[in-house]
Amino acid sequence: MSGANWIRILFLAAVLVLLQVLIIDQIEISRFIHPQIYFLVILGLPVGMRHWHSYLFAFLLGLSVDAFTNTPGLNAFVCTMMTFIRYVYLQNFFDREWLASNVRLLLSNTETLSYLLYAAIFSVIFHFFYFLIEGLSFSHFSETLLKTLYSSSMSVLLILLLQFTFAPRVKNE
Repeated sequence: MSGANWIRILFLAAVLVLLQVLIIDQIEISRFIHPQIYFLVILGLPVGMRHWHSYLFAFLLGLSVDAFTNTPGLNAFVCTMMTFIRYVYLQNFFDREWLASNVRLLLSNTETLSYLLYAAIFSVIFHFFYFLIEGLSFSHFSETLLKTLYSSSMSVLLILLLQFTFAPRVKNE
């Protein structure tokens, strides 16, 4: 991966982390709605990226959010686990030739419905494990499911809004 791509990804990560911790986390919508959008960077990592690079990047991304939110290791663990699940997902649902490419899964280079499904699946995964580990208990499992459902819905809405607003357009030829 070229240096320009790394700079672009790191800039996007910094912007999304700051947007998350300075704006989104400060808005109290409901006790069941706590959207996270910074993991959008992980969803958009190049599929041909070396695995240990993506795990390290996800860990450091989550750790940077942990530093701002005083949740030691929670975001780092969930981001790293989500990166592993993303790797398994890509290995099982896409062909190996495509996975060897350096393409990034973004709304601008995939079909809208496919990207919506991709973002929704990983938003649910992220929020479910985030709230499950945050509560450290199965005693309030129904509350965890409600938080997951509402937060994931809001996150997907915000992610799509960001993708439609800021993602580069691909011209149809």
